[in-house]
Amino acid sequence: MLARPVRVRPLAEGKEKLKPALSAGNTDKTLAAPVTVIVAYDPKFYDHLPKLFPHADARAWFVTSEALAAETAIRNGTLQGGYFILAARALGIDWRADVRLRQGQGG
Repeated sequence: MLARPVRVRPLAEGKEKLKPALSAGNTDKTLAAPVTVIVAYDPKFYDHLPKLFPHADARAWFVTSEALAAETAIRNGTLQGGYFILAARALGIDWRADVRLRQGQGG
């Protein structure tokens, strides 16, 4: 099933807002980079399933099971984030990935 819980947000400006969440060893590198990419997952990804998976009521599978929704979002979001990193490297983008998983939604 194509659930697509991954969310990718490139930031060229406003990276100062990330500073409290960065480790000391990554702060200067992140702020100096031309673009920083946030790779996360959407815990309510299932709201998009009627469009992405229209031949079954897949949204109902996740609405009724918060544990299944969280497990699927974390697993598939992490895999899709990894695919994003592989694609960037295949295009010759030189970067280092520092992956942190947090549950919840961004503000």
